[in-house]
Amino acid sequence: MPVETSTPVANTDPSLAETTPTSDTAVVKYLSAAEGGVLELSDGTRVEIPPGALELDGEVRIERMEALPPEAGDLDGLQYQAYEITAPTPSLSAPAMITFSYQELDTEDAFAPDAVFAAYWDGSEWQVMRGPIDSTHKTISLNTDHFSLWSIFLLPS
Repeated sequence: MPVETSTPVANTDPSLAETTPTSDTAVVKYLSAAEGGVLELSDGTRVEIPPGALELDGEVRIERMEALPPEAGDLDGLQYQAYEITAPTPSLSAPAMITFSYQELDTEDAFAPDAVFAAYWDGSEWQVMRGPIDSTHKTISLNTDHFSLWSIFLLPS
């Protein structure tokens, strides 16, 4: 799996700081491209889209998936949590910050409590993205220039 490194840049626009988690599994929100916005699931998984990052106004969606689609490959026993993030266009004009929660993954059998990584499915293979891990809150954050199928993975011991 190719690896990209991402250093999240916190959005400083105060309008992005407020969001109310509305669902355990999915949130859909109509966003203005000029204003951006925030979507957050009740598990703490969060997408922060800065003003001007979206190419068009429209619905942005983050959905926690129960299983990966078959084309995403056999993960051979890896623990994972998948999310599909969609917008009017998949590409962004400026990076969005995604914070994935891995609170529901069993870290007791992991290589280490923070042996977690995020990746996106590019249509043929998983592309690993690195970002800061907060093992206290069990989150990993990264910047992205597109939305697609994402997953967090836990390395087994």
